[in-house]
Amino acid sequence: MDKEEANQILKDNKMTKVRFAQLIGLKVGTVRTAFGANKLSKRMVRRLEKLDIRSEEKKPSIIEGMIRQTMDIPVKQTLEAKIIGFPTNKFLRIIRFEDGTEGKFKCKPSKHRKMGEKVSVRLIEGDMWLLVR
Repeated sequence: MDKEEANQILKDNKMTKVRFAQLIGLKVGTVRTAFGANKLSKRMVRRLEKLDIRSEEKKPSIIEGMIRQTMDIPVKQTLEAKIIGFPTNKFLRIIRFEDGTEGKFKCKPSKHRKMGEKVSVRLIEGDMWLLVR
């Protein structure tokens, strides 16, 4: 990805480089230097690809997931999800489903799950899920 394309994505999302730096957790100077030298890191490229509203292949699944979450359409009893993040609470895990929606679940103290691991979960309420197995 070159800097013109990256700048266009930021412009389409009405986002400044300062806000983008805060979003990915880097210093503003680092982001400006990377854009100026046309040397974007993998982290920057991944975030820019997520922000890219022009990519048509991602739109239907994300929109479908958002509709499902907002309308509270019942989901299957058990779903497969992938762990994508660890918040500050060391027992909480953030997960993403195949349709692009996200949720979270609590790990048991004796069983910490790793990043990228596939898990089976069941809905409790809202975006909170219960680990199955």
